[in-house]
Amino acid sequence: VEGLPNASVVYKLEATIERMKFYNDLICRKHLRVVRTLSPAALELSETVAVDNTWPEKVDYSISIPAKAIAIGSSTPISILVVPLLKGLKLGPVKISLAENSQYCGSFGAVCTQERTVCKIRLRDPLDHMNDDQERVLTDENDDFAYQDRWEVNTMLQIPPSLSKCTQDCTLLNSIKVRHKIKFIISLVNPDGHVSELRASLPVQLFISPFVPLWVKS
Repeated sequence: VEGLPNASVVYKLEATIERMKFYNDLICRKHLRVVRTLSPAALELSETVAVDNTWPEKVDYSISIPAKAIAIGSSTPISILVVPLLKGLKLGPVKISLAENSQYCGSFGAVCTQERTVCKIRLRDPLDHMNDDQERVLTDENDDFAYQDRWEVNTMLQIPPSLSKCTQDCTLLNSIKVRHKIKFIISLVNPDGHVSELRASLPVQLFISPFVPLWVKS
Protein backbone atom coordinates (compact mmCIF):
# COMPACT_ATOMS: atom_id res chain seq x y z
CA VAL A 1 0.00 0.00 0.00
CA GLU A 2 2.04 2.90 -1.31
CA GLY A 3 -0.23 5.57 -2.76
CA LEU A 4 -2.14 6.90 0.24
CA PRO A 5 -1.14 10.39 1.43
CA ASN A 6 -1.12 9.57 5.16
CA ALA A 7 -0.45 5.84 5.47
CA SER A 8 1.60 3.12 3.79
CA VAL A 9 2.69 -0.48 4.13
CA VAL A 10 6.08 -1.41 2.61
CA TYR A 11 8.40 -4.39 2.88
CA LYS A 12 12.18 -4.43 2.91
CA LEU A 13 14.53 -7.39 2.61
CA GLU A 14 17.47 -6.98 5.00
CA ALA A 15 20.80 -8.79 5.06
CA THR A 16 23.34 -8.38 7.89
CA ILE A 17 26.99 -9.39 8.03
CA GLU A 18 28.14 -9.52 11.63
CA ARG A 19 31.72 -8.46 12.21
CA MET A 20 34.20 -8.67 15.06
CA LYS A 21 34.13 -6.46 18.09
CA PHE A 22 34.94 -2.78 17.46
CA TYR A 23 33.65 -3.09 13.86
CA ASN A 24 30.17 -2.09 12.75
CA ASP A 25 27.97 -4.73 11.18
CA LEU A 26 27.37 -4.47 7.44
CA ILE A 27 23.66 -4.04 6.71
CA CYS A 28 22.00 -3.95 3.28
CA ARG A 29 18.29 -3.32 2.63
CA LYS A 30 16.25 -3.67 -0.55
CA HIS A 31 12.66 -2.67 -1.20
CA LEU A 32 10.53 -5.75 -1.87
CA ARG A 33 7.09 -5.21 -3.38
CA VAL A 34 4.43 -7.67 -2.22
CA VAL A 35 1.21 -7.58 -4.24
CA ARG A 36 -2.13 -9.21 -3.55
CA THR A 37 -4.29 -9.58 -6.66
CA LEU A 38 -7.51 -11.28 -7.74
CA SER A 39 -7.65 -14.84 -9.02
CA PRO A 40 -8.86 -15.32 -12.63
CA ALA A 41 -12.02 -16.96 -11.25
CA ALA A 42 -12.91 -14.07 -8.95
CA LEU A 43 -16.58 -13.12 -9.19
CA GLU A 44 -15.72 -9.41 -9.25
CA LEU A 45 -14.09 -9.79 -12.68
CA SER A 46 -17.39 -10.84 -14.31
CA GLU A 47 -19.97 -9.24 -12.04
CA THR A 48 -21.86 -6.46 -13.83
CA VAL A 49 -22.60 -3.39 -11.72
CA ALA A 50 -25.65 -1.30 -12.59
CA VAL A 51 -28.13 1.16 -11.17
CA ASP A 52 -31.66 1.50 -12.59
CA ASN A 53 -34.08 4.06 -11.25
CA THR A 54 -36.76 6.60 -12.10
CA TRP A 55 -36.86 10.32 -11.40
CA PRO A 56 -40.64 10.78 -11.30
CA GLU A 57 -41.99 12.91 -14.16
CA LYS A 58 -38.42 13.54 -15.31
CA VAL A 59 -36.45 10.52 -16.60
CA ASP A 60 -35.93 6.78 -16.43
CA TYR A 61 -32.22 5.98 -16.31
CA SER A 62 -29.81 3.05 -16.27
CA ILE A 63 -26.04 3.22 -15.68
CA SER A 64 -23.80 0.16 -15.90
CA ILE A 65 -20.23 -1.13 -16.19
CA PRO A 66 -19.38 -4.70 -17.31
CA ALA A 67 -17.28 -5.68 -14.26
CA LYS A 68 -16.98 -4.53 -10.67
CA ALA A 69 -13.21 -5.13 -10.52
CA ILE A 70 -10.98 -2.76 -12.53
CA ALA A 71 -7.21 -3.11 -12.81
CA ILE A 72 -5.22 0.01 -11.99
CA GLY A 73 -3.82 1.33 -15.28
CA SER A 74 -6.63 -0.13 -17.37
CA SER A 75 -9.97 1.34 -18.49
CA THR A 76 -13.62 0.42 -18.12
CA PRO A 77 -16.51 1.04 -20.53
CA ILE A 78 -19.48 2.96 -19.15
CA SER A 79 -23.02 2.79 -20.53
CA ILE A 80 -25.65 5.40 -19.69
CA LEU A 81 -29.25 5.14 -20.90
CA VAL A 82 -31.69 7.97 -20.17
CA VAL A 83 -35.32 7.99 -21.28
CA PRO A 84 -36.98 11.41 -20.83
CA LEU A 85 -40.48 11.47 -19.32
CA LEU A 86 -40.93 15.23 -19.66
CA LYS A 87 -41.62 16.75 -23.06
CA GLY A 88 -38.99 19.31 -24.08
CA LEU A 89 -36.32 17.97 -21.71
CA LYS A 90 -32.76 18.15 -23.08
CA LEU A 91 -29.58 16.34 -22.12
CA GLY A 92 -26.78 18.56 -20.82
CA PRO A 93 -23.14 17.81 -19.88
CA VAL A 94 -22.28 14.54 -18.15
CA LYS A 95 -19.57 14.43 -15.46
CA ILE A 96 -17.96 11.15 -14.41
CA SER A 97 -15.36 10.79 -11.65
CA LEU A 98 -13.67 8.00 -9.72
CA ALA A 99 -13.61 8.71 -5.97
CA GLU A 100 -11.28 7.00 -3.50
CA ASN A 101 -12.41 6.81 0.13
CA SER A 102 -9.84 5.82 2.74
CA GLN A 103 -9.85 5.44 6.51
CA TYR A 104 -6.87 5.43 8.87
CA CYS A 105 -6.64 4.49 12.51
CA GLY A 106 -3.50 4.23 14.64
CA SER A 107 -3.04 2.44 17.94
CA PHE A 108 -4.65 5.40 19.69
CA GLY A 109 -6.99 8.14 18.55
CA ALA A 110 -10.02 8.48 16.32
CA VAL A 111 -10.55 7.18 12.79
CA CYS A 112 -9.53 9.66 10.08
CA THR A 113 -11.52 9.63 6.85
CA GLN A 114 -10.34 11.07 3.55
CA GLU A 115 -11.65 11.23 -0.02
CA ARG A 116 -9.78 12.13 -3.18
CA THR A 117 -10.66 12.17 -6.86
CA VAL A 118 -8.54 9.69 -8.83
CA CYS A 119 -9.68 10.75 -12.30
CA LYS A 120 -12.59 12.47 -14.00
CA ILE A 121 -14.04 13.19 -17.42
CA ARG A 122 -16.63 15.69 -18.64
CA LEU A 123 -18.72 15.11 -21.74
CA ARG A 124 -19.65 18.63 -22.81
CA ASP A 125 -21.83 17.31 -25.65
CA PRO A 126 -22.82 13.77 -24.61
CA LEU A 127 -25.04 13.38 -27.67
CA ASP A 128 -21.82 12.89 -29.67
CA HIS A 129 -21.55 9.56 -27.81
CA MET A 130 -25.20 8.61 -28.39
CA ASN A 131 -26.18 5.70 -30.56
CA ASP A 132 -28.26 6.65 -33.60
CA ASP A 133 -31.48 4.84 -32.87
CA GLN A 134 -34.95 5.47 -31.51
CA GLU A 135 -37.38 3.15 -29.86
CA ARG A 136 -40.86 2.71 -31.31
CA VAL A 137 -43.64 2.42 -28.73
CA LEU A 138 -47.38 1.96 -29.14
CA THR A 139 -49.46 4.68 -27.51
CA ASP A 140 -52.68 3.96 -25.64
CA GLU A 141 -54.63 6.76 -27.32
CA ASN A 142 -54.58 5.30 -30.84
CA ASP A 143 -53.07 2.61 -32.98
CA ASP A 144 -50.38 4.84 -34.44
CA PHE A 145 -46.76 4.36 -33.51
CA ALA A 146 -44.94 7.27 -31.89
CA TYR A 147 -41.23 7.74 -31.38
CA GLN A 148 -39.93 8.05 -27.85
CA ASP A 149 -36.48 9.63 -27.73
CA ARG A 150 -33.83 8.00 -25.60
CA TRP A 151 -30.28 9.08 -24.91
CA GLU A 152 -27.66 6.34 -24.87
CA VAL A 153 -24.13 7.44 -24.01
CA ASN A 154 -21.15 5.07 -24.17
CA THR A 155 -17.70 6.19 -23.06
CA MET A 156 -14.48 4.92 -21.42
CA LEU A 157 -12.98 5.81 -18.05
CA GLN A 158 -9.19 5.48 -17.91
CA ILE A 159 -7.63 4.62 -14.54
CA PRO A 160 -4.20 6.27 -14.02
CA PRO A 161 -1.34 3.71 -14.16
CA SER A 162 0.21 5.14 -10.99
CA LEU A 163 0.23 3.85 -7.43
CA SER A 164 0.85 7.38 -6.19
CA LYS A 165 -2.48 8.56 -7.64
CA CYS A 166 -4.66 5.65 -6.54
CA THR A 167 -4.49 2.69 -4.18
CA GLN A 168 -5.99 -0.76 -4.55
CA ASP A 169 -9.03 -1.68 -2.47
CA CYS A 170 -7.85 -3.18 0.80
CA THR A 171 -8.67 -3.75 4.45
CA LEU A 172 -5.65 -4.06 6.76
CA LEU A 173 -6.75 -5.05 10.26
CA ASN A 174 -8.35 -1.97 11.82
CA SER A 175 -5.66 0.39 10.52
CA ILE A 176 -6.30 1.04 6.81
CA LYS A 177 -9.42 0.66 4.67
CA VAL A 178 -9.71 1.78 1.02
CA ARG A 179 -12.82 1.71 -1.17
CA HIS A 180 -13.77 3.23 -4.55
CA LYS A 181 -16.89 4.32 -6.42
CA ILE A 182 -17.65 5.94 -9.76
CA LYS A 183 -19.79 9.07 -9.42
CA PHE A 184 -22.10 10.46 -12.10
CA ILE A 185 -23.65 13.91 -12.49
CA ILE A 186 -26.02 14.12 -15.47
CA SER A 187 -27.33 17.59 -16.32
CA LEU A 188 -30.93 17.85 -17.55
CA VAL A 189 -32.10 21.08 -19.17
CA ASN A 190 -35.78 21.65 -18.42
CA PRO A 191 -38.15 23.34 -20.93
CA ASP A 192 -38.01 26.57 -18.88
CA GLY A 193 -34.18 26.61 -19.07
CA HIS A 194 -33.61 25.49 -15.48
CA VAL A 195 -30.88 22.84 -15.14
CA SER A 196 -31.49 19.81 -12.92
CA GLU A 197 -28.77 17.38 -11.89
CA LEU A 198 -29.20 13.62 -11.74
CA ARG A 199 -26.64 12.09 -9.35
CA ALA A 200 -25.74 8.42 -9.02
CA SER A 201 -22.79 6.23 -8.10
CA LEU A 202 -21.53 2.69 -8.70
CA PRO A 203 -19.24 0.76 -6.30
CA VAL A 204 -16.09 -0.61 -7.94
CA GLN A 205 -13.02 -2.49 -6.78
CA LEU A 206 -9.53 -1.45 -7.92
CA PHE A 207 -6.83 -4.10 -7.94
CA ILE A 208 -3.25 -4.54 -9.15
CA SER A 209 -2.92 -6.85 -12.15
CA PRO A 210 0.39 -8.51 -13.04
CA PHE A 211 -0.50 -7.97 -16.71
CA VAL A 212 -0.90 -4.16 -16.54
CA PRO A 213 2.29 -2.04 -16.23
CA LEU A 214 2.26 0.62 -13.52
CA TRP A 215 4.30 3.61 -12.44
CA VAL A 216 5.52 3.05 -8.91
CA LYS A 217 7.52 5.08 -6.44
CA SER A 218 11.11 3.94 -6.02
